[in-house]
Amino acid sequence: MNKLISFVIVLFLISCSTTENEKKIVDAKEQEIPIKYAKNFKIYKSGSNYRIVIFDRQKVVQEFLVSNQPRDNSVLKIPMNKFVATSTTHLGYIEKLDLRKGLVGFPNTKFISDTLLYNRVKNGEIVELGTAESLNLEKLFVLSPDVIFDFPNPISQGQKAKLKKAGLKTIMITEFYEETALGKAEWIKLFGLLLGKEDSAKKEFDKIEKRFLELKNSISENSLKPAVFSGIMYGDSWYAPGGRSFAAKFYKDAGADFVWKSDTTSGSKSFSFEKVFEDAVDAEYWIGVGGKKSLNDLVESNSNYSLFKAYKNKNIYSVYGGMTAWGANPYFEKGVLEPDVILKDLITIFDKNSDKSKLIYYKKLK
Repeated sequence: MNKLISFVIVLFLISCSTTENEKKIVDAKEQEIPIKYAKNFKIYKSGSNYRIVIFDRQKVVQEFLVSNQPRDNSVLKIPMNKFVATSTTHLGYIEKLDLRKGLVGFPNTKFISDTLLYNRVKNGEIVELGTAESLNLEKLFVLSPDVIFDFPNPISQGQKAKLKKAGLKTIMITEFYEETALGKAEWIKLFGLLLGKEDSAKKEFDKIEKRFLELKNSISENSLKPAVFSGIMYGDSWYAPGGRSFAAKFYKDAGADFVWKSDTTSGSKSFSFEKVFEDAVDAEYWIGVGGKKSLNDLVESNSNYSLFKAYKNKNIYSVYGGMTAWGANPYFEKGVLEPDVILKDLITIFDKNSDKSKLIYYKKLK
């Protein structure tokens, strides 16, 4: 009996040693796939396996393996042919890769701006799932998607636990933390890998990058740089993009001088009205005023807005220029993969002699 036990123990130790050695060999062969601009995901390849790491800025929020030949249930199978998205930005990647037929569910479908996807909603091919913070779990179970593209949200932590318990696979998409337009666009490479369009995704990104950089490089460093500010009051605070945000970089690339360029915040930042007035009262342009549709609409919400030079000169623009007939905004959907179009809009805005009727995503308030 003792010999048998000893033999089993030896076998166990050999097995553990072999497993560890195999893991080391796999790790040694693992290669990182180059990502040029995006900072919030990494892809590593080893054989037929891909290890994907998702970041919430510097913090790892998810790490998982995918393969087209998964060895067990711990490895997700790709391509993922049936999926649910929870943010309109996710839809931009799906549309660019021409994978609309794979989308089976979405929350708040009224916010979908793509005509082809919206028609699929009307035809019942895409199921309305409630809100991103409170997905209809019963409908999700019936749909049984290969994956749910989600995003970090403290409000829906309980929901995420239920999805995990039910065996539904979720992948966190944190493109909104990227500090550059090309960083956001480069997430198409991850969607391409997961959805079976890896080569197409690389080609699409290369075209996006080329168009964006050509346009950016066409702006002379010696050109006049008009001052621009952004944001609007919500309650007692004024919320605006920080000095290191992708919006701030857009303004710089378009040849403008962002009034908070020295700020080090990469996301949004709150200011007092007094601080905004001090910094921006004489700024020539005001970009981004929420859903305000006109100058009257704007000043009726807060009479102090009329004190700004940008208001007096009617140089105020919103990102609601491309609204659909049903009230959806493509800026938050297609815009993530059309940074060149957004940049061209901004260049047009800051050029006093340009034709403002050619704007795609932006709209001048009247």
